[in-house]
Amino acid sequence: MSKQSAGTVSFADVVICTDRSLEDAFHVGDRPGLVAEERKRDVRVVYVSPDRSVWLPRTALRAATEEESARSPLPAAARLARSLSASHLEAGCTAEGTLRVVLRHGVLTPAIIDAIRAEYGPALAHWRIRPGGMHRIESVFDLRAGE
Repeated sequence: MSKQSAGTVSFADVVICTDRSLEDAFHVGDRPGLVAEERKRDVRVVYVSPDRSVWLPRTALRAATEEESARSPLPAAARLARSLSASHLEAGCTAEGTLRVVLRHGVLTPAIIDAIRAEYGPALAHWRIRPGGMHRIESVFDLRAGE
């Protein structure tokens, strides 16, 4: 993860909430979350186990360390979002225990598809590609943990 100070998080960053009152109010504890949407002063952070998303002030967040990120499957979702230059992100756990990542993005080339398949290998349980709006594509990934 990149070294960022509090308040400088952006889309697809894995983050930790540093405000104890917000941790308690939203029951996020010290779990890593993933920035799924941005506004000027706050961001929507997606958490898994249990699945939830909450709007938190940028100043209450910092980038997760490598050790903190390792406790979560969310770094894989962050890498996917960045590799596809995604503009929209959702993440959550499925009943089968996989991490479902829904990304809205632009063009997919055979080279991009091959690179993602090569990087994720057996961890990529399913990948569905469908229309995501005007000139957009939506990819739905199911990722197996620990592979």
